[in-house]
Amino acid sequence: MSNKNRKTRDLISGILTCMLLAPAPAHAALIAYEGFDYVPGSDIRGQSGGSGWATGSSWAGYDPSATWPGLITSSGLSFGKLDIQGKALTTATTPGTIPPPSSALYWRNLPQFGQEGSTLYVSFLFRPEPEFGYYGGINLTDEFGNGIFVGKSGASGYNNYGLEGPLNDIESSGVPVATGETDLIILKAQFLAGNDIYSIFVNPALDGVEPGAASASKTDFDPGNPLIGTTFIFNNYGNYTIDEIRIGTTYADVTPIPEPGTLTMIAFGLSVIIGRNRIRRSAALNNLSF
Repeated sequence: MSNKNRKTRDLISGILTCMLLAPAPAHAALIAYEGFDYVPGSDIRGQSGGSGWATGSSWAGYDPSATWPGLITSSGLSFGKLDIQGKALTTATTPGTIPPPSSALYWRNLPQFGQEGSTLYVSFLFRPEPEFGYYGGINLTDEFGNGIFVGKSGASGYNNYGLEGPLNDIESSGVPVATGETDLIILKAQFLAGNDIYSIFVNPALDGVEPGAASASKTDFDPGNPLIGTTFIFNNYGNYTIDEIRIGTTYADVTPIPEPGTLTMIAFGLSVIIGRNRIRRSAALNNLSF
């Protein structure tokens, strides 16, 4: 075999080896995902992208003439190494002409979940915009309105992210709500035979490990069984942005971090092959006799 053919064989072999050894992109076992990959400036109502939502469901909401329209932004939110896609949904818009504006509510149905003995994780990116309303966050609720609110409460004196039950009973974190700051909020819901356990982690380190201590927890109510599973609601009084909604059964499901790309691994492998060939050529020259 000629030296040229041997080099070609080694090169092809190296490329194939690198492709086989390169890690495949991580795909978390999500129940549902929404990255708002829609046309910028479009109305969220009627949009049905994402994955895992209830069959045939799409986003719905109040008449924009009576509230803050929910519109798609030109770019999405980001937080550290979190895997992000698409754009975002915002109510940083001009309210309708029917005064006073009602709360901005935009919702979408989910498969039913919340059976006793199960655990659910929900993560989302959240940013209060200039002149943000007196409350803002998300609800997970059944068709009767039973569920949990996560975000900034509208109760007087509460300016940190927290958890709120149906009777306006609040557990606050130590993380303040700040204009223009994008926060990663993760809800962990543990559905038990008695009172359930709800915990939130605000801006945790993205190292793949669930924090040992929650930013806030709530253990004093049980909305029923199955607890939640009908509706996810983006609920606020104007000027908030939400993005990267993930619902899964593990902490890792809702905090994905992109893996190194296959092309990067191939480039590394090729550099090793080239270096090895140079060593071979140098050794061959040293063995030549004159």
